[in-house]
Amino acid sequence: MWSIRLRSCQRPWSGSSSVQLVVSDSGSYPGQSFPPANLELNLKIECHCGQLLVDPSDDLSGKAHLIPDQDWLALMDDLDEKVVDGVREGQLNPEGAYMALRTLLSKASRPDWQCSGFGRLYLDGAGGKTVCFRPEGETPDHGALCRHS
Repeated sequence: MWSIRLRSCQRPWSGSSSVQLVVSDSGSYPGQSFPPANLELNLKIECHCGQLLVDPSDDLSGKAHLIPDQDWLALMDDLDEKVVDGVREGQLNPEGAYMALRTLLSKASRPDWQCSGFGRLYLDGAGGKTVCFRPEGETPDHGALCRHS
């Protein structure tokens, strides 16, 4: 089984950042191509407080996807032109429309994470560099990236 682990850590106080990608093979079969269908990708970010933020799956309360305002209207136009018009004109079936929606949203958005310890936000900034923001005040909002009810 192949697995990939990506570890990103930025430490502004030291002026350094690092990204570590570890690929391991624990029992692949001859002729198995890379990447295999059951590839596991786990993102880990070490917070300044020492807590490890892990991104092993979907629907996490401390993770969100940011779409910059500068890309928002272009995304809406792409959704209209590439998905809605594609379905209306018979160029896309429902499955194709689902995949087109997911692709467009994934390309437009960047992942963000929040530390449950002190509420720091880690944003995927320009050039893929992780940027950290620390909340002001005594009591941070630990639900900044949670679902709004």
